[in-house]
Amino acid sequence: MNRYGATIEVVASGAKYHTWSDWSLTITNGAPIGDPEQETNYITVPGRSNLLDASEALTGDVVFKGRPINMQMAICGNPLMFDHVVSQIRNKVDGRKVKITFDNDRSHYWLGRINVKENARTARLGTFTLSAYVDAYKHEAASSQEKLKWDDMNFLTDCLRYIGTITVTNSYTLVIPKGDHAVVPVIRVSNITSQTFSMSVVGTGTAYTLVSGANRFPELKVCGDEDVTLSFDGSAKVTVDYRGESL
Repeated sequence: MNRYGATIEVVASGAKYHTWSDWSLTITNGAPIGDPEQETNYITVPGRSNLLDASEALTGDVVFKGRPINMQMAICGNPLMFDHVVSQIRNKVDGRKVKITFDNDRSHYWLGRINVKENARTARLGTFTLSAYVDAYKHEAASSQEKLKWDDMNFLTDCLRYIGTITVTNSYTLVIPKGDHAVVPVIRVSNITSQTFSMSVVGTGTAYTLVSGANRFPELKVCGDEDVTLSFDGSAKVTVDYRGESL
């Protein structure tokens, strides 16, 4: 039997379970990840033919609600153990918010709430569905402040984003690689020793004065279609914290 599976991590406790290694379950359906559900907004305007599409009016970009994941699970073995296995899975993950990492994409995870559904048993084969409603975008396993494990990295498609803590003395230039979906970084500053500490976005003319603690500017986004270059002026320690996403 194919041993393709997924790791399920309970967000609240950090407990991790692998569908095959821990439960002897394999995913039998080839495409368990469903399509993203777009949030649309069509407005009826009196005297106008056709509806007015205002789906991107608020953010200027496409917005998605989420997407379903349905993993059809099968277990071969003693039929008397099937109900026990399903019960144990319910005890550990059913109804909980989890991170789901599939074996064929270990550098990303899906975040949502999971349920056990559709139990069935035929002879020695027991089946059921692990169903989850997750964020539309999968999240990179490692943020810019976390090191991605080499064994989890796809060298053909993944991007190394680790930055860590930067010590700025007078000036420092940081290039953040492009990605698939723009996100807003959190810029944490400590140990300011200069009179002021500022940051500018190279090529845009946009500049910010940074203060000690967390700084977040909703209009500043990284991981979009182009690299973003940040220039820091002053003396301090800085972390630029963000996590890439992709549909």
